[in-house]
Amino acid sequence: MGRIQRSIFVGIPTMMTGCLLLETDPSETTTADTGTPTTNTTTTTTTTVFTTQKPQHGFSVVGQLIDLNTEVVGPGGSCVSVVDPTPVFWRKPPEVIATTVSTKEGAFVLDGLQTVSKIGLWISVDDCDNEVEDALYPARTYLTPSQYSLLGDGDVLEVVAVTVAHAFVTTLDADLAKLTSKPSTLAASGFLWGSALDDLGAPLGDIVVACPTCYPSPTKPLYADADPADGLFTTNGKPNLATSAAADGAWMVVSPTIGAYSATDTSGSSSFVDQLVVAEEPGFAVIVSFVAQPPG
Repeated sequence: MGRIQRSIFVGIPTMMTGCLLLETDPSETTTADTGTPTTNTTTTTTTTVFTTQKPQHGFSVVGQLIDLNTEVVGPGGSCVSVVDPTPVFWRKPPEVIATTVSTKEGAFVLDGLQTVSKIGLWISVDDCDNEVEDALYPARTYLTPSQYSLLGDGDVLEVVAVTVAHAFVTTLDADLAKLTSKPSTLAASGFLWGSALDDLGAPLGDIVVACPTCYPSPTKPLYADADPADGLFTTNGKPNLATSAAADGAWMVVSPTIGAYSATDTSGSSSFVDQLVVAEEPGFAVIVSFVAQPPG
């Protein structure tokens, strides 16, 4: 008998954390990504069920591709991989454990997974090498060890893997240009995109993120707000100082590095566990989330 484990999924206008097979209303899955931040939020709580399936070596990851900005399902024909980032610590390429191609509905299955990674895994999504049109910016949804460390042979982890459209990266570049006189090149530098959530998956405001161990300098996150008209990360021309619940607790780090990232609730209402995040390679988006500890 194998377990099917579903973790929290939260869909946010600019972020979604990786961990539930989403049931999507078909009427909401036909809009193309224009790069304009949306405002829809979907929350589903954690459940674990059991089912009988054919025994196999290793566990499986089964999931759905969802766009970071628009929450549109797909696209089909994308290359999806489970990747171990551990070798990056030794300046080596990350290890690809398994690869598949998504169906036309954006679904995917990766079987026979075995890993001893203690720092997490990536669900990596990109255009396949034979694609003529380069529509996707390479994205890696972060899975923490707690999501897979107890899975055994025949167990299944259902996830949502995030896709990032080049159009949205262009929008982010324009917003970043309002913060600095230097040209913004997210497509080359890469970025870390995160969210702050309560233990039920609802977005939190007044959260600040830091990485004092990041080298060569401490991390300086940017915080999204619900009014992108004056810049997604600014209000009245000044940088936002913390997350906004109205903007789904979203934050971003440009050119991120390896380190122990922390989240602090300035109101004192929530507490978080620090996360070791590997997000150092240029030209990739890494998607993470901080989920508050349950009360008590």
